[in-house]
Amino acid sequence: MKFFQFSAFVILLSLIACSKKTVSTIQIQDSQKRELSEAYIQEIEDWRDQRFESITSPYGWLSVVGLYWLAEGENRFGSSTNNQIIIPEASSYIGSITLDGNDLKFNSFGEAYVTSGDEVFKNGPIQSDENGKATYFDNQSFNFHVIKRGDKYGLRVKNTLARARYELKDIPEFELNADMIFDGIVVPTPIQDSIMINDVIGTEKMYKIEALLKFKADKRERSLLAIDGGKDHYFVIFKDFTTGNKTYGGGRFLYVKRPAEGSNEIILDFNKAHNPPCAFTDYATCPLPPLQNSLLFLVNAGEKTLKSH
Repeated sequence: MKFFQFSAFVILLSLIACSKKTVSTIQIQDSQKRELSEAYIQEIEDWRDQRFESITSPYGWLSVVGLYWLAEGENRFGSSTNNQIIIPEASSYIGSITLDGNDLKFNSFGEAYVTSGDEVFKNGPIQSDENGKATYFDNQSFNFHVIKRGDKYGLRVKNTLARARYELKDIPEFELNADMIFDGIVVPTPIQDSIMINDVIGTEKMYKIEALLKFKADKRERSLLAIDGGKDHYFVIFKDFTTGNKTYGGGRFLYVKRPAEGSNEIILDFNKAHNPPCAFTDYATCPLPPLQNSLLFLVNAGEKTLKSH
């Protein structure tokens, strides 16, 4: 029996070594030299305009004015100091959220006019964002929904009239940089299929690794772990030598288009590297770059940090 276990262990090590060898011997080509065409420049300008419109929209990240963690039992909220959750500038008494284990129930107070969608919402069970189906409800210019992070539930509050929406004039950006567009390849990850990622509030979440993205920068092979970014994209959370200096200290995000069917070729365009929501509000719960996604060079492209953060 001991010999069998030892033999199985040796075979496993051999498979791992072969897998690692297969990945490490794949040839990464140098990126082709690019010129920034008028069409590309217009594409990036349109992308930046869309980013700004999204961030400053009535329900964008600049409208987020609070995040309040719920206690077990009833949590009354409104602007009155008699509430457990005090929301400045809101109605005095809006309603309450009762947390019972993992069950959530909303109850509106008095004559508070609360709606969900196009319907008046007096009371009833509500959902958090855990499964992507959060219940959203409104009172005057305020919008509310419950988020779940780890074992905690929190009330996220947005105000469509938040001053920050009107104060932001632009998102600082590097000049377009052709040298920050890299040809890369997608490499399977046979050994590691998931990764634990921390967020800014100290909770952890396990993410499935979609692929390893490899490319060359400064004549050195680089790699990034990618997670799911939707049907057409990978999602990458990274940091580099600009992080905490010219760019946001919590890293940046990048979406990479998935390769065409039958191909493993991708393009990593760091001109589209952008700030996480935490760069715009103190009430977001952004994931942080895993250690494996530390790029040891200057990514002088994409969005810079905001002066307010």
